[in-house]
Amino acid sequence: MVAEATKDAKARAEAIAQSTGDQVGAVRSAETGVFQITARNSTDVSDSGIYDTSSIEKDITAVVSITFGMQ
Repeated sequence: MVAEATKDAKARAEAIAQSTGDQVGAVRSAETGVFQITARNSTDVSDSGIYDTSSIEKDITAVVSITFGMQ
């Protein structure tokens, strides 16, 4: 989950960098936020995270904040 969120962060940074003619450099910092593990299609969120135990099928949201250098 964290690896997928990290790949998404890099792809978004590359899209931003491309629009300015820059390139994404090295990671300067990385943090993971809380995980929201909810029943399918739930809109529940919590600032301390959620771990739903009411169903087998779940949606997982992992928030990763990464700061990249620019070249």
